[in-house]
Amino acid sequence: MSLRNLLAVAGAIAVLVVSLPFAAQRGWLGTGLQEWLEQRRNEWSFNRIYAEPASSFKTTPNDFLRSAVGTAVPGRALDVAMGEGRNAVYLASAGWKVTGFDVSEVGLERAREHAKQAGVTIDTVHSSAENFDYGRDQWDLVVLEYAPIHYDDLEFMERLRDSVRPGGYVLVETPVEWQDAKTKRPRVPGDLEPGELKSLFSGFEMVFYREAIGMSDWFPRETLIVRMLARKPDAPIPAVAR
Repeated sequence: MSLRNLLAVAGAIAVLVVSLPFAAQRGWLGTGLQEWLEQRRNEWSFNRIYAEPASSFKTTPNDFLRSAVGTAVPGRALDVAMGEGRNAVYLASAGWKVTGFDVSEVGLERAREHAKQAGVTIDTVHSSAENFDYGRDQWDLVVLEYAPIHYDDLEFMERLRDSVRPGGYVLVETPVEWQDAKTKRPRVPGDLEPGELKSLFSGFEMVFYREAIGMSDWFPRETLIVRMLARKPDAPIPAVAR
């Protein structure tokens, strides 16, 4: 093969590689490949973020988490997209048996280091939110602190709700930023509309729910943030409530 042909093939491959994320985001390559590319992109992105010596995100336990569960009786807790483990280590220090997962190996390694420094044990799992095995009636507390999950995936949200034990809690703090009618941008994991989170947990008791302007733990700016502590009822949730 001539040099000209080799360069043409290399150029075609480069164009294909560059265009894959765009095509996947548009849904042109099917949901399986779209999810795989999204997970690889997230893994690369968060590995890079956690590898940086200086960070813009908060590294101490979340204030809402501390105030909401500070006096609760410890049980089994799941930290979704745990990152460097700031909240998982706090819960373990308070007596909770904590499992946390994240797509970033760098973040998980940092979490294990922080747990060792604090003299506690946490179970860490390398997984995306979509692939993690949540189980059923497993957790007394599920923590979603700025977790980039697909709130618009109803099947996924059902798996998440089912994983909470009767009488258990779901705690969420995350920005409310999605307004596609104005921005015309596609919805990305972690995006919520005003009031959407409450509707997704309509069968749960709202112990606390508030949407208010506040400082994000991840970006040094004020934005609309939702904070929710919801309790799963002891009796089964009627299907209509979902």
